[in-house]
Amino acid sequence: MDSFLYSYAFKDLFRQKTRTILGVMGIAVSLFLLTSVSFITDSVSYGFIDFLTADCGNQDLRLSVRHYAGEEENRSDYFDYPNIKALIHEEFDEIEHFLPRTTMWGRTNGSISNPMEDERWAQLGALDVKLEEDISFGSFIDISPTLNLSEGIPVNSCLVEMEFAERFNLTEGQIFNIFLPGLNSSVNLTILSRFNSDLKFPLGRESDIVVDMSWWGETANQLYNVAYREMDWVNKTNSLVMIFKNGEDIYDIRDIENTEALITKLGADMQLLIGLDPWNIEYPKLELLYVSEMFSLGMNILFVVIGFVSMLISGILINGILSTSVEERIREYGINRVLGARKSYNIKLVVLQAMLIILIGTTLGIFGAGIFVDKVALTLLEREIPDGYASNIVFVAQPTSILMSYLIGIGVSLIVSIAPAVKVMRMSIVESINPYRHSDELYKIKKEGSANVKLIVFGFFVAANSGFVFFLLPKIMLSLKIALLASILVGTLVTFLVGVSLMAVGIMPFFLKLLVMIFEPLMQKIMNIVKITIHRHQRRNLSTIIMFILSFSFIMFATSMVEIQVNQIGGLIAYESGSDIVIRPRTYNINAPTVELQEQIMQVEGIERASSLLASTNDLENIYSEENKDFGVTMGDYIDFTSTNIWLYGIDKNFKDTISTEMQSHLVFATGNKDEAFSQIFEENQEIINIIISSSTASQLKIRKDDLARLTFTRGTEESAYICKVVGVLKNCPGLSRIREAGLFGGGTGGVIMSNINYIKCLNIPGGDDAFVDKIFVKVKEGYNHTIIEQNLETIFEEENLRIDRTSEDIEYAESEFLVIKYMFLLIQLGTIIIAIFGLLTSAYSSILERTREIGILRTLGLHGREVENLFLVENLIILLASSTSGGIIGTIMALGLSENMTLFTQTPQMIKIPWDIVGIIYGVSILSLYLGLKLIMRKLRNKNLIEIFRETL
Repeated sequence: MDSFLYSYAFKDLFRQKTRTILGVMGIAVSLFLLTSVSFITDSVSYGFIDFLTADCGNQDLRLSVRHYAGEEENRSDYFDYPNIKALIHEEFDEIEHFLPRTTMWGRTNGSISNPMEDERWAQLGALDVKLEEDISFGSFIDISPTLNLSEGIPVNSCLVEMEFAERFNLTEGQIFNIFLPGLNSSVNLTILSRFNSDLKFPLGRESDIVVDMSWWGETANQLYNVAYREMDWVNKTNSLVMIFKNGEDIYDIRDIENTEALITKLGADMQLLIGLDPWNIEYPKLELLYVSEMFSLGMNILFVVIGFVSMLISGILINGILSTSVEERIREYGINRVLGARKSYNIKLVVLQAMLIILIGTTLGIFGAGIFVDKVALTLLEREIPDGYASNIVFVAQPTSILMSYLIGIGVSLIVSIAPAVKVMRMSIVESINPYRHSDELYKIKKEGSANVKLIVFGFFVAANSGFVFFLLPKIMLSLKIALLASILVGTLVTFLVGVSLMAVGIMPFFLKLLVMIFEPLMQKIMNIVKITIHRHQRRNLSTIIMFILSFSFIMFATSMVEIQVNQIGGLIAYESGSDIVIRPRTYNINAPTVELQEQIMQVEGIERASSLLASTNDLENIYSEENKDFGVTMGDYIDFTSTNIWLYGIDKNFKDTISTEMQSHLVFATGNKDEAFSQIFEENQEIINIIISSSTASQLKIRKDDLARLTFTRGTEESAYICKVVGVLKNCPGLSRIREAGLFGGGTGGVIMSNINYIKCLNIPGGDDAFVDKIFVKVKEGYNHTIIEQNLETIFEEENLRIDRTSEDIEYAESEFLVIKYMFLLIQLGTIIIAIFGLLTSAYSSILERTREIGILRTLGLHGREVENLFLVENLIILLASSTSGGIIGTIMALGLSENMTLFTQTPQMIKIPWDIVGIIYGVSILSLYLGLKLIMRKLRNKNLIEIFRETL
């Protein structure tokens, strides 16, 4: 019997070629789309790690010398890197590249045009340029087009950083002299080109001058002029950068805790091999990833939800394809029973045929997805994204994604294939072979006691939710484990998604009736039929409705979250800056800029207003470092019963009006009036000083508006206290990062604002034009170009040691870093649309085949072929609009709620943005795809002769 079963199963598949091909292609398309989304998600998550860790210069590990008690006298920071490289490379296959980076500080004599200027310090870096070019490790940009770095940098030549070159008036071809204390000698270098860099150096470790490691050691030997220690500089470096072989398998934004465990274990094993005392191993990328964990929480949740929803949608689509196929063969299964087959025969037949179809379709879908994403999708993205962006597109396919695709393809397909067959097995032979049986009758069979099962399930979910809130949530909040919190948020979010989607299914009849009423005036002739068919085929349309609700909730959730993240990044930069342009000193010393600089800035055309923020206590410690005095401020209640360290801000009268127009709405008071509070802190009162405090400080000290408080100032050994009155409590203040709300886990060091006059008096520092500034906020007049104003300021103050930042430029750069992520999410959304549309068209095609006789009757009653086509188009359009709109509302609510929760962790204002352009594109593509798909499906049936229709269906 089994041999006959196998033979019949294979012969039947080949005999029913059309049905077999449709089944294979249906599963292949489902798995192709699911796996494509998974692979794109893997690539996005890895690219997002690059985005978060861009400041580390793409360095995985960095080895340097550690100094310890008992080491040999005059032990150098420079070490022989080939030996240590060989030792590590032999034991650790995870390391693919070793990059020596030798750095030295040197002194220059100022610019060539004015060599009498004060000498300046610069960092010289020796790199293995040819190796780094070969492996595409970072990039030098804006270099001379005639320079070919793949051949390295010639002997006694160098590259100079663009800003450094402009500051010293350095141009190509000039000879640049720099004194290197480490060699106790000067070196003359010919400038080949100026450069900017991308992912080449960690933030704060940028080299001003770059030479080639291939010849630098020999040159250093010739220059070396230190008698007390002999040293051979060839193959010497003070920093060895290590790059992982398969970083995509190690870093996972969705599991930072496991990523940290993998890398730290590798570092620990390496440290044991080379020794703990003499060597220091740093983890630049991991450290930034750990610091960014809170910021990445929202994206992490988004990635997990994407994976879950994609699996759910693909499962529903596979269910629709295979269950329909089984339903169409119910009469065949009944005939098998009539001919003597046992009840289990049909199940075995379904399993055998399904396994073959499933394995072929799943394999085709997964391999096709890998080729498409790697060779087509990401290639197109690379062409669209301009050069110079820090986030690179790398194809990543996690083994878990491939395994999950196979599990879903095989598991879901088998389940949905067997389930209808089991139900058929329970049907009577007469009922299964009845030619007038309707497919809906198959689902009238109900299990005894199902009401009790429903009560048990409902009670379980109610008890589980209550138990979670009562027993687990307090412990989770107190654990402060970000990974655990992320998992809880993901689980809660997914539960919310499923629950609200089911609720939307429950109220779908109201949406359908509403849309029927909207379409009724436009197509009165067919709307009565549409009402009946939509109600009649509710069971068949159920899977399509659920799929569209989930698809559009996911699309709107993902799109809104990405837009909010991009908007949040730009908004946070603008919030941190506070004004259109911010001017800061590069270094804080006794020659640091003073308030006098503000008056000079106001002379520049196009400047509407400028405001000085006085030097902070940390700045003052650096400025007066020779006096070796500590500056500090603490705040307590009136009797100083409770107190805390605070960050004090001294502002002038222009501050409130200098804040950029876009950020004015984020100057938010918890209690107090904005205009009155800023006016009151400048009132002269010898006894009581008016201050504005942050909401976090108010919460920590339990101080409210109009309360008296005490500020205690420390200047070296001197200490003085002042009684202050709180005239306002600020929740957020652009430009002053310490003014914020109380965080979810505490307020941290809060901020206090007072007038510049009182600030100078309390700290007993020079005032007036001689007061040192921390930074100067600049507001540009309306109609003036910010870039031109920035360039004018740089030209006027090029001799000053200032850093001039244009906020709009910083925002553009940060958003460009996120551009790859945004485009790749667009691919995910398009894939999800295709899944949903494919499912809708599959359901529509199945419905049309089943209702062929009904179409013939409608044609007989007077409807033309085009009107029948419009009937199906309107019916499916109503289903699409009703389910997609409800899903879109759910997704938007989820995104807004999640972004609001994320601000509780980051303690920053919420930046909301709904991508209406993407919404329009999504609806447009969906409707157009539905229209073209139904046109194609109805093409033959529309023009088929009535006699042929009835001959086929009777």
